[in-house]
Amino acid sequence: MRFSNWNGLYVEEWWKDATTSASATKVDVASKPVTGVDASMRLGGVVTGGVSDADGNPLAGATVGLAALPASGIGAFFAPLTEMFGATPGGGILDIETITDESGNYTLPPVEAGSYGLYVYSPATGTTWFDGKKTLSEADTVEVSAGGTVNVPLQMRALASGEAPRTPEQSISDEFTIQRQPVDVTVIDGETATFRAAASGATAPTIRWEKRKKGASTFTTIAGATDSTLALTGTIADSGTAVRAVFTSGGTTKTTDIATLTVTAKPSVPKTPTVPVASKVQETSAQLDWTAPASGARRSPGTRCGSTPAVRSCARSPSRGSPSPSPA
Repeated sequence: MRFSNWNGLYVEEWWKDATTSASATKVDVASKPVTGVDASMRLGGVVTGGVSDADGNPLAGATVGLAALPASGIGAFFAPLTEMFGATPGGGILDIETITDESGNYTLPPVEAGSYGLYVYSPATGTTWFDGKKTLSEADTVEVSAGGTVNVPLQMRALASGEAPRTPEQSISDEFTIQRQPVDVTVIDGETATFRAAASGATAPTIRWEKRKKGASTFTTIAGATDSTLALTGTIADSGTAVRAVFTSGGTTKTTDIATLTVTAKPSVPKTPTVPVASKVQETSAQLDWTAPASGARRSPGTRCGSTPAVRSCARSPSRGSPSPSPA
């Protein structure tokens, strides 16, 4: 369950204060109403501004986004150690983005108060970090205060001769480093599983994805999978498949951690019971054979009897009260 305040100043969150859907607590919805799914949103700040190209003209359709700043001080000292143990290195794209309008203006959704890196990206010219820098490592800081709005104009820098455009993640640093590791994904049979990986480098790293079927010993290349995002349609037979990304830059190769695809069966919905339908209504009757005892007896109230002396055929008739006793 996601709570957003796009036109306000409160930071988007998932139920129980989770920051991503992967870490959020799930809400089970059945046939009865679900109550108590409440949220207390935190006050944040907004970054807004305009984007122009290298010639100063408004740039429509460009992507503007935020990134966490690289670690500094003691955090930078321990960064190589945390990366060795599988953690993402300091600094990274935050998946907080927007697109400039026809006038080149942008407004990002509310974010927590703090310091950020700000970038603008277009496929033709790559990424420019504020203020006119090539990488996040060089970028000027953007300060966001709780309840405040900061206006930051951005201008795309011109690419140098022979320079290839880089995506935001490729330009986090000129050092060839894996910036995003793929994580395990669980989907229902037939759903799409999405894995992501990214690396930075002075020469834009290329990527290819590999997979290893459950029980297999080697990885094989996935044909056509050369993007930072890998989408696989999950089937029960694919459950347990391992995937990884292999990056290459300047003749050097680096491989990400392994992520596992888990596929569960579709939930079965009980069939609605068939309602019985009366197709035919039929009347029926019963016959009672009664022999009068020798001592004589009177018929039961509400019974009609035939006139055969020894055996009387009797049928039950509706009672309209107790009949008068027969004469002795």
